[in-house]
Amino acid sequence: MQTDCLYVFDFDGVLCDSIRECFVSSWYAYFHYHKGTDPGSVELDRKERFYRYRPYIRTGEDYVLLHDLIERGREIRSQEEFDEEKRAAGPEFASRFRSLIYRTREEFLSNDREWWLSLNPLYPGLHGSLVRIAERPDTVILSTKRPDLIAEILGAAGIDWPGSRIHHSGETGKLPFVSKLRAEVGAREAVFVDDQRDHLMHGSDPAVRCFLAVWGYVQPQWLSEPGPELLSLRDFTAMLDRLVPV
Repeated sequence: MQTDCLYVFDFDGVLCDSIRECFVSSWYAYFHYHKGTDPGSVELDRKERFYRYRPYIRTGEDYVLLHDLIERGREIRSQEEFDEEKRAAGPEFASRFRSLIYRTREEFLSNDREWWLSLNPLYPGLHGSLVRIAERPDTVILSTKRPDLIAEILGAAGIDWPGSRIHHSGETGKLPFVSKLRAEVGAREAVFVDDQRDHLMHGSDPAVRCFLAVWGYVQPQWLSEPGPELLSLRDFTAMLDRLVPV
């Protein structure tokens, strides 16, 4: 593929408003599988704190770690504090939490597929735009969520997005991954849209233009701090529609 510009989009917090699914799946993974208990209800305070801490999340295991921190009464006030807690938990817990949340998601998909998929709505106004650009080879999705789950969610919404253009960043930072993709396809530049500020800050490729999705899971202070350009949902939709005019 030869293209002037490669467009790279995060999934959760950019295309999909998945916070309900992430809360439910990680809650079940933490209590049912990790602790071996089944609370009959969810405390409102837990949900509020989970939603408040959501912007610090990078990968699937982080959601389960959030429940552990909340359970222990640990207050998180910054990305640095969350990252330190994750380092303190260690790689064994990260691996365990990752396996548990994906085990839970697979169980939910198998036992109540329509309900699980309903917890992953696309953001308002994006459906038609995504249908129209789904076949464009210069648009890709880059996420820390497993590509097969993303394909399930998009497919259920009637969007036939090829699996070859859904990438998992793995242990690689997202910006280096975008730079690698750009080089592989021979694009002169790339546009990268994400709602996690750190994903947009750690890279050195001047040919990658970064945008912070302000409709996603962002901390209010990120909107006034120096860093990536801010992008509204309206302007993002317009960006997609310029690729394939209505």
